Amino acid sequence: TDDDASGDDPAEPTLLVPEQIIFKPTPDFVDELVGFAAVSSYGRSSTTGGQGGKIVRVSNREDFVKVIKDREPRIVLVDGMIDLLDPACPCKTTFTVRSDKTILGIGRGSGISGGGLSVRGVKFERPPDYDPSDSCICESREDEDEPRYPSDVTELPVDATPTNNVIIRNLIFDSCAEDCISVEKFAHHVWIDHNDFSGPGDGAIDIKKGSDLVTVSWNKFSNTDKTMLCGHNDDNRRQDLGRLRVTYHHNYFRETKQRNPRVRIAEPVHVYNNHYQRNEGYGVGSAINAGVVIEANYFEDVVDPIRNDLDPDGIPGRIVERWNVYTRSGSPPLSDNTVAEPGMYYRYKMHLASEIPALVEEWGGTGVVY
Repeated sequence: TDDDASGDDPAEPTLLVPEQIIFKPTPDFVDELVGFAAVSSYGRSSTTGGQGGKIVRVSNREDFVKVIKDREPRIVLVDGMIDLLDPACPCKTTFTVRSDKTILGIGRGSGISGGGLSVRGVKFERPPDYDPSDSCICESREDEDEPRYPSDVTELPVDATPTNNVIIRNLIFDSCAEDCISVEKFAHHVWIDHNDFSGPGDGAIDIKKGSDLVTVSWNKFSNTDKTMLCGHNDDNRRQDLGRLRVTYHHNYFRETKQRNPRVRIAEPVHVYNNHYQRNEGYGVGSAINAGVVIEANYFEDVVDPIRNDLDPDGIPGRIVERWNVYTRSGSPPLSDNTVAEPGMYYRYKMHLASEIPALVEEWGGTGVVY
């Protein structure tokens, strides 16, 4: 679902002055945007979120849902845990985030539960068999004037303005009904950083349907099955080809079963300096000719650290694997593949793989930047 629940608008949230945002001192490498979200493209030089916009502090569902959909730049401070599920509207489980937003948790215990965030670039046309009676009965129709595009579109018109420039940091995502964060439909320039994810109904973070230039960094994941997708469908080649460029670095995947991430079609996807621990299914998956560079990660007690044989039709993914550490873990598949190098797009520095467990434990997740 796309829109906010109907009803009277809540009162305006409290505005704060910029001096009231305090960031805990951290090493520069912990607080720095690195990767594809920092790449200049689509008319943007980098990802800056709500920089320059009003600062709004929220502590309840109504205020939160309203401000993240504001059409102006906003820095949204989340104070405490907010349950996004409305008992009067249990079918509404995802909530739209518009362009130029920074959503930042305050302290160590702030975040959202029950629902998830949708960073949706554009709207697609409804299928021919669409039945309005199947839609969420309390879904607002306030955005019906927004243009819709064919679901198989491969290039948006030059005047299209997909959602972009979103930062999501220092939030606890607990028991999301579906995906905790969905980046889709040509959204671009998104930075997902220093969050904690646990127990989603579907995925923690899915990036799909022509989206591009995303960085996922310094997050902690636990109690997930299908943790992350990069590319949702084997048949979406024309829309995804040349897009879905994502950097995953300094994340901690603790007992997350699989898809950490699973990548289809995209090239390059960069997976470096992550800690994988006791992943029952597999660590990183590459399929449908995706090109993934996997370097300087630490795999601990992972039977299948890397797989490139996940496509049911037998189309393998391509991997470049180097400088990883495998402790009580299986071996990666042999590969002589070539993949476009991330260093062609951005500069980055890596830690030694042996340093990663201690680094992500100390500096990953919530309570580090706030």
